Amino acid sequence: MDIEFRNKLLTILTDAARREDIGKIEEEDTFIYNLAWQFRVEIANYIEYIEKLHQKPDVEDKGKEAIFQNLSLKYHELSSKFQELSLKASFTEQNSLAYARYLFLADLLSNSYFLVWATNWLKEVADKYPTVILLRYLFALSLYNFRLYGIQEVEPTIDPQTVMFNAIRENSKEIINLWKAYTDIRKQYFKNPVITSLAYELYYKDIYPGVPRETFHNALTSIDLVTITDYYLIVGDKKKAEEIAG
Repeated sequence: MDIEFRNKLLTILTDAARREDIGKIEEEDTFIYNLAWQFRVEIANYIEYIEKLHQKPDVEDKGKEAIFQNLSLKYHELSSKFQELSLKASFTEQNSLAYARYLFLADLLSNSYFLVWATNWLKEVADKYPTVILLRYLFALSLYNFRLYGIQEVEPTIDPQTVMFNAIRENSKEIINLWKAYTDIRKQYFKNPVITSLAYELYYKDIYPGVPRETFHNALTSIDLVTITDYYLIVGDKKKAEEIAG
């Protein structure tokens, strides 16, 4: 993580006065969106570097396993830095909310390298600030993703889907807007042909065998739009759901 990026993230999390100044120039949500996009670009650049390295004739081709190992090291390095930032973020409700939004938009709540500490941190701040519905929702979403990996240790008595649905009913607008931003970032990210190709080959080819590689990023976006449509239906806005579904 480069110094400028880390400093910007620290600013939004720990300095209320500076955050207010930023808010006069651009909305806090936009600022967090841009930081999340910057993280995606940074990861994309790293993946492209690894791919180009393996294409050089003088470099031994170790195949997919080598890519996994390099990405693993990168993610573990980033994970330790994000854990440091989360300690600062939990000091206030606003900082926690800003950081939780960032984790979601940067797609760190669906990444196995970050899920353990992210889920526990979100539980901590959701309990600490019980009136903040979005924190409760993102904790439940993280817990749901956590269990997809077959791990049950975190809050085994909680049904994350029920918590998520209740949160949507209480504050659908903020949650739906966050999903729209997430969808936009992911759509742009997977327009990168290297990212699309690698993700397709390593993760999704067997899961979505009928989806051509060329339209993969559109397929992912469609999945996200289905989620948004479902959320409109949960809160009884059938007209809006039909508009999203096209």
